[in-house]
Amino acid sequence: MIKTLIPGNDLLPVWLDIENPEPEELENIATQLGLHPLTVQDSLQPDHLPKFESQEEDNAFVILRYYDGSCLDNADTMQAVSNKIAIFISPTFILTVHRKPSKIISDVSTHLQQWSEQTHKSWTTWQALGRVMREVLFSYGPQAHTLDEKVGYYESRIFLRQNNPDLLQSIYLLKRRASILRRLLTLLNEPVNEFRIQARNQHPQLAQDIKDHLVEMETLFDQLNEEMNQLLSLYISLSSQRTNEVMRILTIFSVFFLPLTFIVGVYGMNFQFMPELSWKYGYALVWIGMIAVTFFVWRWFKKRKWL
Repeated sequence: MIKTLIPGNDLLPVWLDIENPEPEELENIATQLGLHPLTVQDSLQPDHLPKFESQEEDNAFVILRYYDGSCLDNADTMQAVSNKIAIFISPTFILTVHRKPSKIISDVSTHLQQWSEQTHKSWTTWQALGRVMREVLFSYGPQAHTLDEKVGYYESRIFLRQNNPDLLQSIYLLKRRASILRRLLTLLNEPVNEFRIQARNQHPQLAQDIKDHLVEMETLFDQLNEEMNQLLSLYISLSSQRTNEVMRILTIFSVFFLPLTFIVGVYGMNFQFMPELSWKYGYALVWIGMIAVTFFVWRWFKKRKWL
């Protein structure tokens, strides 16, 4: 479905938007606007990664991916956690192509139209592209704060030993989500850097602002990935510590019972000629010996501070 978000005139460019396009529909509009067939094919691929292609006469083709706030908690691929926006720009028009409804597109177009009406100034297609880029970067911010809160929650559960079999899987999914978003931000470096080169004369402040937001998001997700690596290491370390404690207790029990088992095993043998069997105080002596061995082992452990 083709919509005109901002109508153009002799002074203002036109903003066209296509949501969930059919190939024939997009090809028709591409023919009218003189778009390259290969860029049209790229705009139809839902899993295409971010890119920036400079073309002749101040034209460009850009693909951006923003975070999808409605994605599933167990989503673990770039395509599952983000949505794509393909953008064609020229001095006279901007064409945005996306499969799902995009609040970013509607908000930016509304803002530009109101700004133009209030200031009586004309907006440019590079200005529109820059504002879309900035909103795309903003989309990662709330998720970064959500991940940071979850890291604190899982960290407290680990230290309080409120563990369950699903905790390790939850931490891993959290780490994978942060890693995927960090890679998406890395891929957005090319469009952002190219935009700075292309728009540094027309919109230098906007270009620098976008770069600053990208660096801020990259730093935030780098920190999150480091915290999650530490969280996994902490979980594994504490799990190993608990295993060692169990093995220590079992070892102590085995040391106590090993000599007792030996004594009982000796006198449990069914030989006919065993002197102690006919001795009046044999039973009592065996008990005294077992108690003495137990006391000796206990004193030895206490002396070495193993108990």
